Amino acid sequence: MRQARYGNGLFSQGPFMPRQKESYLLRPDEMAEWLDLEIDGVTKATELRIKDATDFVTAYALGKLTPEQANERHDTYMRRWGEEPIPGVATDPSMSNEEILRRMDEAIIKERLARRGGVDRGRS
Repeated sequence: MRQARYGNGLFSQGPFMPRQKESYLLRPDEMAEWLDLEIDGVTKATELRIKDATDFVTAYALGKLTPEQANERHDTYMRRWGEEPIPGVATDPSMSNEEILRRMDEAIIKERLARRGGVDRGRS
């Protein structure tokens, strides 16, 4: 079993995030290893998120939770996983993948600016 070396550190040690990243290019085998780990991580997150939501919604639908308990579980879910399936981006089925990615990039920039206390005057 492969041991993922990323998470909060994003491969802070090892071949994926070297100390001098500007002068380092990943080899194809390193990029493939990163991809495998990325797929494993995203798959696990999706599995956990779906199970979490399904468990409390099913319990509520079967009468095993009161409305108050279901609401509490929903609140816990939202704190744990966030408001949107794709952080910072409200989507609808008519949006293209390109539009979703553009909005994700914009949300990341706005979040970084907000953390630094900066203002992005070039965007509305």
